[in-house]
Amino acid sequence: ALAIGDNASAHLGGVEVKNNSDVTGTLTDTTTVANSATLAIGGGASANIGGVSVSNSKFNGTVISTTLAANSAALAIGKDASARLGGVVVKNSDVRGTLGATTTLANTAALAIGSGADASIGGVLVSNASFSGTATSNTTAANVAALSIGGAGWLGWFVPAHIGGVIIK
Repeated sequence: ALAIGDNASAHLGGVEVKNNSDVTGTLTDTTTVANSATLAIGGGASANIGGVSVSNSKFNGTVISTTLAANSAALAIGKDASARLGGVVVKNSDVRGTLGATTTLANTAALAIGSGADASIGGVLVSNASFSGTATSNTTAANVAALSIGGAGWLGWFVPAHIGGVIIK
């Protein structure tokens, strides 16, 4: 998948809720890929393989993300770019409920380049958001890498990249 331009999105599977949406219910994503890639170029670009993303929105309910990926990569280039393989990401949102991510990966990479860029593989990330509920993450990974290159906003030198886990910041 390839997307070019500001706020470009290149996705293989996955669920995305954004732009002041107000959603109640269950969001479920099950994505299985092999020998695949996503590339997005532009300010706010996102390149995702599977996973669930909630941005600048309200959500009340259950999120279930299950991603299986082998020999695959997500690459995003631009200011505030994000590259993700599976997982659940909540940014600048109000979320109530249960967030669950199960991610199994082999020979994969997530790479984000640009100021404010972030790269994640599996896990649950809640950033600059209001969250009330339960978050669980189960990540199994072999020969994988998550890499962000560029300056980040809140610490200047810190660029977020993670594999698995639950991160609330």
